[in-house]
Amino acid sequence: MRLYLSSLRTGADPDQIVALAGGARRTALIPNALDGLSARAREASLRRDVDDLGAAGLDVTIVNLREPGMVSRLADHDIVWIRGGNVFVLRRVLADAAADKLLVDLVRRDAVVYGGYTTGGRPSPPRIP
Repeated sequence: MRLYLSSLRTGADPDQIVALAGGARRTALIPNALDGLSARAREASLRRDVDDLGAAGLDVTIVNLREPGMVSRLADHDIVWIRGGNVFVLRRVLADAAADKLLVDLVRRDAVVYGGYTTGGRPSPPRIP
């Protein structure tokens, strides 16, 4: 089991992500904890994460689990990175896509490095029409 868990973005030692992956760099970035935010806020925050992971030497592919068939692409990566945001939204998306079960299986089989940073610090405010 290989885990890299941080309280803020890539943390204090992002080189350890690559080390845990044995030098492999194919990274699936799951952005769905941001789904409750405006498109502009999501894009800016996601761009920062892609840049952070890229600076650590990772090849990043965004895997939006709300898109059909994307969950099956997780196994094609060396690292699965879950970014911070709203834990309730993230949990729902993981369950709806059956990604929760797949991720547990991949981690148990040591097929991927599971990494990410804090989700649930505070939920996004509700949208009022």
